Amino acid sequence: MKATKVIKGRYADSITLMLIAEELKKQRGVSDAVMNMATPANIDIMREGGFQIDLESYSPDDIIIGIDAEPENAKAFLKNAEDWLSNPPWQKEGRDKTAEAPSEPPLDGNLAIISVSGKYAAIEAFKNLERDRNVMLFSDNVTKAEEIALKQEAHRRGLLVMGPDCGTAVINGVGLGFANRGKTGIVGMVGASGTGIQETYTLLQKRDIGVLHAIGTGGRDIHDEVGGATFLDGLQILWEDSRISIVVCISKPLSDSMKNKISSKIESLSRTYGPKPVAHCYVGDKRRAHQPNNYFCTGFEETARVVEALVTQTPVDSVLPRMAEERKIKLERLDETLRHRGSPGPVLRGFYTGGTLCYEAQSVLSEILPGVRSNAPIDRELIARDPFHPEGHCVIDYGEDAFTQGRLHPMIDPSLRNAQMKKQSMQPEVGVVLFDVVLGFGCHENPGEELAQVIAGTYAHGKGNRFFFCSITGLDEDPQDARKQRRLLESAGAIVCASNSEAAYIAGHLLKR
Repeated sequence: MKATKVIKGRYADSITLMLIAEELKKQRGVSDAVMNMATPANIDIMREGGFQIDLESYSPDDIIIGIDAEPENAKAFLKNAEDWLSNPPWQKEGRDKTAEAPSEPPLDGNLAIISVSGKYAAIEAFKNLERDRNVMLFSDNVTKAEEIALKQEAHRRGLLVMGPDCGTAVINGVGLGFANRGKTGIVGMVGASGTGIQETYTLLQKRDIGVLHAIGTGGRDIHDEVGGATFLDGLQILWEDSRISIVVCISKPLSDSMKNKISSKIESLSRTYGPKPVAHCYVGDKRRAHQPNNYFCTGFEETARVVEALVTQTPVDSVLPRMAEERKIKLERLDETLRHRGSPGPVLRGFYTGGTLCYEAQSVLSEILPGVRSNAPIDRELIARDPFHPEGHCVIDYGEDAFTQGRLHPMIDPSLRNAQMKKQSMQPEVGVVLFDVVLGFGCHENPGEELAQVIAGTYAHGKGNRFFFCSITGLDEDPQDARKQRRLLESAGAIVCASNSEAAYIAGHLLKR
C-alpha cells in the first residue's frame, strides 16, 4: 500500500530527507520510501512513482513523505518519518540538544564553501566576501541579479566567486565538491561546467597529466548578462601562476560577445605575462580552425588529447584522425556482437546525471541520428515535452534544476535516473541505452551496483538485443574505484567506453549501421 503525508511549513535539507528515507527502507515491511520538498517537479516525480498526492496548493517549504508498506503499518511508519525529522535515528544518544550552533570558520581561512538553500545562499556569500574570503557557491536557485552583484563585489575586492551551482573545483591540487583524486601538474583549467571539468580532468589524469587548478564558474557565468566575470578573473589567476604551462577553457557554446571577451583577455594576458597555449572546449560549438597558441575543440576527449599532444610535442593536427581511426576499429569489433545478439531496436534513450555530459552526447548524436530530443536540448525545437514519457531518440539530464529543487543531485542520489532507466529499457522500441557514471568525492558511493542490477534485470526479461553504453568519469584512485565500477558494469553486460563522447559516437553509429 502506498501512502503519503504532507507536513506544511517544514523545511529539511535534501541530505536529511534522503537519510530518513533510507532508514525507512530498512524497516521490515517497507518496500519503498521517499521524502521530498514539495516542489512541482518532486510532486510529479512522486506521482509518476505511483504515490497519490491530492490536487491542492503546496509550497517548496512543505515536506511530502511517501511510503510503500503493509497497510496496517503504513501510518506508523509515516509518523516515524515525521518524528525522525526532529530526532534522527542516527543521532548519538545522550547528545546535548541545547548545544550551541557550530562556531564561525577559522578567521585565517580564505575560502568558504557554501551549500544552503538558494534563498539564503547569496546572504552567506556576501558575509564571506566581507570577511575577505573567496567563495565556492555550491547552492543553486540563486537569482541572476544576486550572482552579478556577488561577482562585482568579489572582483572589487580581488576575490573570486565560483558559482552559483558550482559543483567542482580544484585549488592547488585539492579537489572541492564533486572532484576526483588525481595528481597535481602543469595544467590550469577554468570551466563553466562541473562535469565538463571532471571529464577533462580524469581524461588528462589517465594520460599522466596533472592539474594544479580547475576554477569552476557556475554555468550561468558565461551568459552575456553576467559577462564571464569569474571566467575572466580565473584566466587572470592561471596566467599569474608560473607553475601553469597549459590552460584549458571549458563551457557550452559561447555568444560572439563572450568569445571576443575571452579572446581579448587572453591576448592581454599574453602581452603582460607571456603566451601560454590554450585548449578551448566549447562543447557543441561549431568547429573552428586552430590559431597560434589557441586550439579549438568540440569535445572533452579531443581536448585531453590536444593537451597531451602539447605536452609530448606531437602534432595537434593528428588528434582527430587518430580518434576517428580508433573508433572505426571499435565499431568493427561490435559487428560480432551484433551477429550473436541480433540487431537492436530502432530507438536510443540516454540517462544522465551530468548536465554537460548530456549536452556533449547530444552534440555527438546530432551528427549521426536525426531529431534527438532532450529536456535540456541544444536546439530548443527539440525539447522533450515530457521527460517521464519520452518519444523517439531522447536523452534526459536528471541534474536539471527542475529535478534538483528540494532533492539531492543525481550524482549523489541517482535513484530517480536509475528507476527511469529501468522502466524505459523495457520499452519494445528501445534498442540502445546510453548513460553516464560519475565518480569522485561527494558522489554516490557505488553507482555501478544498482546500474548493473538494472542492466542484468533487462536481460533477464529476455531483452537480449538491448545494448547499454556508458563511460566512467572517474579514476582508480577515487573512493568508488573506477576499476571496480567497470567490472560491475561489464559483468552485467554494459559496454564501457573510453570517454563520454566515444560512448555516444559508438551508440549512435550502432543504430545507424
